[in-house]
Amino acid sequence: MNQTAEQGSFNVLEYLSTHQSVALILGAALIILMAIAIGSLNYKSIKSICIYSTNSVANLLLHLSGVVWASSVSIYNTQLQAQIVTHTSPIDAIGGVFLLANSIAIVLLTSRYRGEKLNQELEKSLPPTQVLAQGADLHSNNLKLYEQVAGLISELKYKKLILSQSDFVQHKTHALKISSGFIKPVMESISAIANDWTRQRHGNIDYFVNIFSVIDVSDYEKDQDLDAAILKSPFFLFTDTIESRLSFCDKLLISQQQFSTCEKGNQEVPLVFPYSIIGTRHEHHPNFEGAPIAIEKHEARYVPDTKKVADKFFKQIENSYHGDYLTNKYKENIRLYYKNDNTRSFLAIPLYNRDNEIIAVINVYSRTKNMLSSEDRAKAFYEFIRPQLHIVSYLISSQIIIAEM
Repeated sequence: MNQTAEQGSFNVLEYLSTHQSVALILGAALIILMAIAIGSLNYKSIKSICIYSTNSVANLLLHLSGVVWASSVSIYNTQLQAQIVTHTSPIDAIGGVFLLANSIAIVLLTSRYRGEKLNQELEKSLPPTQVLAQGADLHSNNLKLYEQVAGLISELKYKKLILSQSDFVQHKTHALKISSGFIKPVMESISAIANDWTRQRHGNIDYFVNIFSVIDVSDYEKDQDLDAAILKSPFFLFTDTIESRLSFCDKLLISQQQFSTCEKGNQEVPLVFPYSIIGTRHEHHPNFEGAPIAIEKHEARYVPDTKKVADKFFKQIENSYHGDYLTNKYKENIRLYYKNDNTRSFLAIPLYNRDNEIIAVINVYSRTKNMLSSEDRAKAFYEFIRPQLHIVSYLISSQIIIAEM
């Protein structure tokens, strides 16, 4: 059996050696496939190779292969024609070196081209210099708010020991008002950073920021205005009554209009999303892209075009058990919401407390499609504003701490 295998392998090699045209076609096809893979696949290793191919070592290798190619054509033109074009002579060392030089050049040029594109994208994702300076100044100002609230909490802990209940309640109410009032300025600083982030390259793009609070359905206390907002929301799949809307989800995401940086934020009806913990029950509302998925995945979610998000969402849930409950009315209501809504793109970011529990979701949004240009730029922006997000998280957590005192 081993002898047969060796014979079969020898026959293939012998066939290729005697049919050089076939061998050249196969070699060319392999190089083309390799170039396509380098130019299109999104594996980290391939991207790293492409970026590495833009350095001086790869540049030297590319020039050397060009020198070999040019000198071979100049000196051995007749032999190369006989070996590669007319196939009247077998390929020798000269022909092999010539073909190897060409192959190296093709692969390097392809990887170098993509590497330059990747470097350009990386450069675009970096914040402009003025944003770095502005971000540092804003963070310094926001830290003062952070420190002031931390001082309020320490002071309250002491006053709780020495004041009467009624006097302490007055101080607690005052502290809640102060910590609540600090949230919007930090939100405005995030909006300012976003505006300057893209102004240099894309001109003026207006950014706005709002917050969704996250509450357990079991902790929801009936409120006439919130009940109306829940009933108005198009994102609940089971919609018969307020009870059915609440019983098929675990949490509610409620927009806090008082903290919105949009001028009309305080005048609008709060937007409410259902959130379901996957695996806790069979029947539940699906989690919509944006804030609910940011909670589910524990990651920032960038939506470059809200006009496409609805249909993409419907396709995802059609193949799940939700497909049996998916109605045209549900689809139409969500499509109508995004048709009338001015938001064209947004970045949803979960906020955590010290126990690593999600307490809110921040939305940075714009009326411009693909406001941050790419997923990579959105990730870079998220990383840059994390210090501001930490302060917002602390201010929200401090309200809970103060309220429970």
